[in-house]
Amino acid sequence: MSEEAITMDVNNMDQPVTDAHSAGMPPAPSDSEATAPGESFGELLGSLEEQTTTTLTIGQRLTGKVLAINEDVTLVDIGYKTEGVIPTEELQISLKEITIGDEIPVVVKQLESPDGYVKLSYAEAQRKLVWEAIDRALKTGTPIRGRITERIKGGLRVNLGGVDAFLPASQVDLRQVRNLEAWKGREIEAKVIKVNRRQNNIVLSRRVLLEEEEARRRAEILSQLDEGYIVEGRIKSLADYGAFVDIGGIDGLLHITDISWKKIA
Repeated sequence: MSEEAITMDVNNMDQPVTDAHSAGMPPAPSDSEATAPGESFGELLGSLEEQTTTTLTIGQRLTGKVLAINEDVTLVDIGYKTEGVIPTEELQISLKEITIGDEIPVVVKQLESPDGYVKLSYAEAQRKLVWEAIDRALKTGTPIRGRITERIKGGLRVNLGGVDAFLPASQVDLRQVRNLEAWKGREIEAKVIKVNRRQNNIVLSRRVLLEEEEARRRAEILSQLDEGYIVEGRIKSLADYGAFVDIGGIDGLLHITDISWKKIA
């Protein structure tokens, strides 16, 4: 029975039966009709609470609201007769800081704990959501966001919000990155290029994403250019036959014979 339904019943308890008749409503049930023979109000309430308890099951995933964050446990409202608790250390896997009032996903781990709370897990619920996001990202090619946590052999470890992924050194940027340690703590977007769920192996590529963005930008610039247009650029490098000029994301060759009216030695 919902809270709204109970409130409505309580508000109507003091209304005389004659008023109900005058309003065109059926008379309220008698005591013998409201409860079964030999069933007290306390027994009825206990029965209702027992029915409410069965609405939660071990392993069920739901959304809760953070009520308090303590050193050891975090109190969460899950719309149940008692609050739930999660280990506060589990909040550290989140890519953003979780504060009081935030809604977070949780999984039910234990219904009746000795302290009277429902035991929950944020980490398990978050991992399930992240794996779903990883599968979608692999199928659709959409980028996924993560935070680089440390340098490891061959590349970087990236926290995707409860699940770790591997970003090879060759896939960090368009050009070789010499100081991978400097990337620690950065939030990045990358593409999922390989997944082995059985081995918890996820490989990312930031380079592929940057190459796609560069190709789109190049196509857009080329679509706006035509012979005879005057553009500004920045000289990137020199060669015996001329200069390479960056004109906003793409390189153009300025031949040595077109650099000046005078001969260039």
